[in-house]
Amino acid sequence: MRICAHAAVTQSGGDGARGGPEAAAAARDHVTRVGEEEMKLESNPGISVSSSSVVPYMDSVAAFCHTDAADVEWYVNALLVTSNDRMTISPDGKMLVIHRVGRDDRVLQCAIKNIFGLLQRSEQISLTVAYGPDSVLLRTDPHHIRGIVSAEIGTRVRLECVSTSLPGPKYRWVHHGSLLSFSEANITLPSLAWEQMGRYRCVVENPVAQLSMYRDVEVQRPRKCSRFPSGAYPLPVSPPPRLGLGGTCHQDCCLQLTLRPHSGWVEPSHPLEV
Repeated sequence: MRICAHAAVTQSGGDGARGGPEAAAAARDHVTRVGEEEMKLESNPGISVSSSSVVPYMDSVAAFCHTDAADVEWYVNALLVTSNDRMTISPDGKMLVIHRVGRDDRVLQCAIKNIFGLLQRSEQISLTVAYGPDSVLLRTDPHHIRGIVSAEIGTRVRLECVSTSLPGPKYRWVHHGSLLSFSEANITLPSLAWEQMGRYRCVVENPVAQLSMYRDVEVQRPRKCSRFPSGAYPLPVSPPPRLGLGGTCHQDCCLQLTLRPHSGWVEPSHPLEV
């Protein structure tokens, strides 16, 4: 662009030598116009948005390209976009509206074409797309079975909440309806006491997306499984069903049977109803 201005000065200077003061003044005006055009070409468009923090699939956002140019292009995540069912570009091209912001709609930018057909881009503007929590996973040690953690008094118990959100979630723990002082994703009970038994709830919150989820788990002593009483099965059923009973077990693996008195004989081809 400066080369173009230099050529204009050289040619106009020759005219000034032949035409006198009027030609010299015209040359100065021409240089001024070229300089103004040069500054205009070097000025990139500006960009602004209606909101930089949005909730995906709920909020919309409008982006504005600040330029006097007539040919404006829009880029989302560095990809050229046009009007579609989710985005609308205004007739003059200077406004982009995303009607349903997606999780991947992170970086917006506009660009114009100068007289040489080259793109002059605005700065990139980033959106904070808040989402989640989508789900909550509760990990425990000892491992829980269907929401039950079996642990003896005096043993170590660890509870951990796992969730994904943006921005990072906040955690709250509730024990028997009382809010605990823990604000981390996990809590550890180094030596389980009687008063620490019971139901725990992990609450995961995303204050920006205004969403929350929770997961419950119950800590209790292991249940004892009684041995099956001898002779509970009437003869001649042979052999009796094998039940892994006796000793310490989790609540869900204990099989408790109540046998009703049975008189008479059972044919071998028919299973015994318990």
